[in-house]
Amino acid sequence: MKNFLKKLFDFYINSSIHVGLSVVSLSYLSIALSYKNATPLLLIFIFCCACFSYNFIKFFPVVLNKKKNFRLKLILFISIGCILLAAQQFFNLKLVTKIFVFFGAIIVLLYTIPLKNNKNLRDVRGFKIFLVVIGWLSLVVGVPISMAQKFDIDLFFQLLMIQGIYIFVATIPFEIRDLDQDQPNALTIAQILGISNVKLLGYLLLIINLIFTFFSFGVFSAFSLSSAISFLSLILLLYIVTPTHSKYLTSFWVESIPIFWSVIYYLLNFNMTM
Repeated sequence: MKNFLKKLFDFYINSSIHVGLSVVSLSYLSIALSYKNATPLLLIFIFCCACFSYNFIKFFPVVLNKKKNFRLKLILFISIGCILLAAQQFFNLKLVTKIFVFFGAIIVLLYTIPLKNNKNLRDVRGFKIFLVVIGWLSLVVGVPISMAQKFDIDLFFQLLMIQGIYIFVATIPFEIRDLDQDQPNALTIAQILGISNVKLLGYLLLIINLIFTFFSFGVFSAFSLSSAISFLSLILLLYIVTPTHSKYLTSFWVESIPIFWSVIYYLLNFNMTM
């Protein structure tokens, strides 16, 4: 039974369902701050886009070059279902929202598919982390804000900074985890700065981010308080991560913070509006 549960949990992680929920959670925050009511269909669309994109990035080379086992076939089935659902909802989006979706799709393609010298943009030295941030922001800020009745440019740029810095720092534990696997010339942020310095950079950026959040939304707002708890949680995980830690520290716990963030925000906002 224990072995079965572990396999089920591993499938939950490997099939990108967890990261999809993480993306949806950040999107929910953008929606709640822009037009209050989260449209279920929009959240489903964002989840499907995130889940398909991550599976496409992880398994595209495998699908082309290897015989597919049952687990891979099931992930492929989920991915096809996600892209079909996303395609169905795509036509209900505003034009500007479609532009954000196209932009994110181009990032995913350039990140995955080899172009010149059998390399993609992920292989460009020092570029990987910024592609991740830009791709996430197109879904978690661009799509939700652009679907509001009125495009709030101030809120758009505020969330670009707050969530952009958060995503950047949340990527650092993954780079630390992968230090032993990355090519020496990959020039990731962790390779350039070293573990101690890249952690210090993460702490500093999150402190700046928190100050900016307080300034933008008020110290005692539901969003600011939930952000403070989430940033402190990320600081703690960033502090303890090492290249030898279990993959679950990053693939589950770091990816879980946006889920906790949205839940804490919902509970605080609900109590404050009672």
